[in-house]
Amino acid sequence: MSQKTLYTIGHSTHKITEFVALLGMHEIEAIADIRSAPYSRYNPQFNKDELQQSLKESGIAYVYLGKELGHDVKNRNAGVTEKLIIAW
Repeated sequence: MSQKTLYTIGHSTHKITEFVALLGMHEIEAIADIRSAPYSRYNPQFNKDELQQSLKESGIAYVYLGKELGHDVKNRNAGVTEKLIIAW
């Protein structure tokens, strides 16, 4: 079985072209967006629809998994255990 690598990335304040270039440098083929609120007031290029379109144009697959993996913003302590807080 071949070993796979899982990368993580934050969008920061990059221009979308810079962000896509970073992905390309590491031969990223797909993005799983796990943000529970996939929107940015100050960096609209990273709003869900805009990001998905830019990635599609660059040949990078996009899947939104915020409902499944993102933090529950309505319940700030959802899934947070005392053990996790201590390790944070």
